[in-house]
Amino acid sequence: DFGNPLKNYKVPYIYRKDIINLNRILKQERISKEHLYQLIEDEIKALPFKEDLLYKVNRGQMKKGDLNPKKYEEALNKLQKLRSAAETCFAYRDVMIEKGRYDFDDMILWVIDFLNSHPFALLRYQEQYQYIMVDEYQDTNFFFFFIVKKLAANNENICVVGDDAQSIYAFRGANIQNIL
Repeated sequence: DFGNPLKNYKVPYIYRKDIINLNRILKQERISKEHLYQLIEDEIKALPFKEDLLYKVNRGQMKKGDLNPKKYEEALNKLQKLRSAAETCFAYRDVMIEKGRYDFDDMILWVIDFLNSHPFALLRYQEQYQYIMVDEYQDTNFFFFFIVKKLAANNENICVVGDDAQSIYAFRGANIQNIL
């Protein structure tokens, strides 16, 4: 498909990591296809009014405040790539559902949904796990942090161990700020 802005015949997998990260963010933030597409459309409509896309000074025939066509095209291209990447993410999700498959992020989100929607089950786990220790805490992301915080909420008996010099899971959303 020559119309896909993500198509790169020289380096065919150049956007693979970006798409994987986008998929993770869309899942974690619970952003629906419709909502994201609306945000992108709104952003495209707002492009001509963005300060950073306007000329700051008079330049040739262009006056201060005129839209810089080169910057506009670059910004539009980025939004079109975002939409194409999002389409890939949502198509991936559809295939996973169709095939009855799931990925790591799905499993983490299921636990969060379960704990949020079943307060008695949460209470049971809080009573069962009165003392919680988490090793390699520097490699936790917001969702692991959320689960641990939920489980430790009643007793507040928690110990975490980590080393900021060994943080290696930033690609999975690990945030060293969780330990600081």
